[in-house]
Amino acid sequence: MRIYFWMPRSEVVYFQAIFDAYEGMGRVRTERHDDRDRSLVLILTTPSQEKNVRDFLRHFETEIHGQIEFV
Repeated sequence: MRIYFWMPRSEVVYFQAIFDAYEGMGRVRTERHDDRDRSLVLILTTPSQEKNVRDFLRHFETEIHGQIEFV
């Protein structure tokens, strides 16, 4: 299962570090693009972890003031 979203480029490293701390939820990848301010992020996860990932993203979104835009 793939979950794509845009987020501020300045938050990607922080996001990856926190997400990776939750072992087993999934893998984070960034995709190539031409936007200098935002990064297209991909989370690879399993259907059984989808709810956990989406809950994590909702919580993280409050930390960066709602700057996640799902594709």
